[in-house]
Amino acid sequence: MTDQVFTGRQVSLLYGVESSWGSSTTPTRDFCLVDSVSISEKNNLNVVHALGSAGPQAIVEGKYEISGSISGVLQHAEILEYIIGPATDSGSGPYTHTLTPANEVSSLTLGVGFGSDGHRIFGVYLTSITLSLAVGEPAKIKMDWIGQKIMLNVGSSAAVISTDEPFSFAMGTIQKDGTDIAFVESAEFTFNRKADAVHDINTGRVPSAIVTDTWDGEFKLTCKFNNSSTNLWPDFLGSSVTPADTLSGVTITLILDNGRSGTDQRKITITMTDLKFDTHDPELKVNDYGTVSLSGKFKGLTVEAVDNTPNWDA
Repeated sequence: MTDQVFTGRQVSLLYGVESSWGSSTTPTRDFCLVDSVSISEKNNLNVVHALGSAGPQAIVEGKYEISGSISGVLQHAEILEYIIGPATDSGSGPYTHTLTPANEVSSLTLGVGFGSDGHRIFGVYLTSITLSLAVGEPAKIKMDWIGQKIMLNVGSSAAVISTDEPFSFAMGTIQKDGTDIAFVESAEFTFNRKADAVHDINTGRVPSAIVTDTWDGEFKLTCKFNNSSTNLWPDFLGSSVTPADTLSGVTITLILDNGRSGTDQRKITITMTDLKFDTHDPELKVNDYGTVSLSGKFKGLTVEAVDNTPNWDA
C-alpha cells in the first residue's frame, strides 16, 4: 500500500442512533457541514518506581478513554435530539419538531472515514452543544462528546453532505420577552449535559458504562451599546437603580428562519425561560462603537424546529 497523507476532502463523518449503549449501528446521518473533527484517546499510563533504582520499573496500563469535538456550519437541528431530548413531531409539510430537556437521551455510533479506511466509535454521548451567530458569518455549531471505544478498519462509508441551505446571521433574530434586541453583533446558545465514563475491575480498561446526569444551559450576547442594550442593565442588576437581592428571570428567544414558506421553510426557535444574567461587560473606546457583552443561565428550554422531514427518527 502506498503511504498517503489525508486531507479534509478525504474525511467523512456520520452518525447512527444506537438501540442500546455501545451497540453497533450503521452510521448514515450527517451532523452539519462539518469543517473540523477531533478525537482524543488516552491510555492513562502509570509509571511505577521502586526503592533501589532511579529508573521506572514498569509502565502499567490505566483506564482507556476517548472523547472529542465536532464543528461546522448549521443547516438543521436534528442532532439536538441527542443532547436535549427526543422530538415530538407534528404537522404536515412543513413539519414541526418540538424538544424539551429529557432525563435520558440516546447514544450514538460515529463513523469516521479516512480515504478507504473506515473506523467506528461506539457508545457516544454528546456532552455539550453550542449554536453561534456572528455578523457576516454563517451560523455555526460545535459539539463535544465522550465515547466507549473505537474499532478500526470496519469498512468506510461515503460522505453524506447535506444539500440544505446553511443558516446565516441574516436569518437570525434575538428577542427579550418578545421584543427584538437591537444591534446584536453575536449570540451563543450552549446546552451541556454531564456525562461520566464508569470503569470497573470486571470489564477491563474500556468503560463499562457512561452515566448521563444533570443538564444546564448558558446564553451569551454582544451588541453595540445602544438604548435597547442598555435596557438589559436593569435585568442584570435586578432593579432600575442598584443591585437587588433577587433577580427576575427573563425570556430570551433565538430565532433562525430562512424566510421561505410551505415545504421550503426551515426555522429553529430556541426559547430560554427564567434566564438570569450572570455577567454584564460594557466597553467604550475612543473612535469606536461601544459594546456590551452579557451572559446568562436559564432554567427552562423549548426548541421548535420546522422543516420538511416528517419524522426525525425515521
